[in-house]
Amino acid sequence: MVNHKPKQKKGKKKGGSKPNNKKPRQPRGTNRQTITPRMNHAANMSAVHTVCGMLDPFCAHSHGMKIHDENQTRSSTYKSVYVDTISTNGTGVAMSWYNSNPSALGYSANITGAVATSWTTRGANGFSGMIGNGMSGWRVVSFGVRLFTAMPAMTAQGLITVSEVHGMNISTTTNLIVGSTVIGQNTKVFPLANSNIHWTGRSAGINGNMYEADLGTLDYDNFTSLVISVTGGVFGQAVLSVEIITNYEFIPTPFTAFAGVATPAAPYVPALMTARANAGSMMDTIQNVQSTAAYSAEILKSVTATGVAVNNAASQLAPAMRTARTMASIAGLML
Repeated sequence: MVNHKPKQKKGKKKGGSKPNNKKPRQPRGTNRQTITPRMNHAANMSAVHTVCGMLDPFCAHSHGMKIHDENQTRSSTYKSVYVDTISTNGTGVAMSWYNSNPSALGYSANITGAVATSWTTRGANGFSGMIGNGMSGWRVVSFGVRLFTAMPAMTAQGLITVSEVHGMNISTTTNLIVGSTVIGQNTKVFPLANSNIHWTGRSAGINGNMYEADLGTLDYDNFTSLVISVTGGVFGQAVLSVEIITNYEFIPTPFTAFAGVATPAAPYVPALMTARANAGSMMDTIQNVQSTAAYSAEILKSVTATGVAVNNAASQLAPAMRTARTMASIAGLML
């Protein structure tokens, strides 16, 4: 009788298989020695987005953003979008001023020669009607202006002088020289043709995060504003389109209609507030202006060298913001 040996499967030898000593495969494009845990990256991006939302009203993360300071009073938010036009007079000059005051978002100058001798209110937003009728306090989270040339490139002419000012309250009789570059500390000049200018204001002074009680007590030291001059333009033409966006946070008065839309305050994160306080304004063409997210990341790096404190605190921001938006949506107010 023939003794047949059992066939062995390919790839296996007697005595068992060797242990698998291969290391787990690393993601492409990463250094095996410096891989950052995904949780830390997500937390850091949450912090960057929060700072971005508190600095730039044109940032997608500014929608429904609150200030992450020590004030833990329940609040809600309001986003104001106002569109305006700047037109030259019979000598080709114009001057306008824009601020975050809900009752008077802007003023246009009445110009005699090269001097703005009086000012006319441009308009108010819907938020001004809510003040005193259901809210006990309000403050500005972010404020910014964008300018777009309203004329074809072949016919547009002249210069735009854009100047950021702090603590300036223009009355109807304020005199300013059109095109003056000594109005504010941050001033730039752009050609009118093909100009798309982006500017973000900044919280200024120790009262920058304080709530205002009503319109009559507005403190212009709280936020910077913008003065725009046009010189050498086409006579009597609309030369600039203006977009003004302001994000407000307000405290609804108890037992009123607005009380139902109040949501928990944003969690207090000292590192984020330090980043907001250290941030400056951005003023440049839209094509050249630095990404607000990249700018926010740079500020956060300057606040903390390791980023650990920011990461740990920021990991709590996303759930808090989601809860606030959900509660507000249920109440019928879109943040």
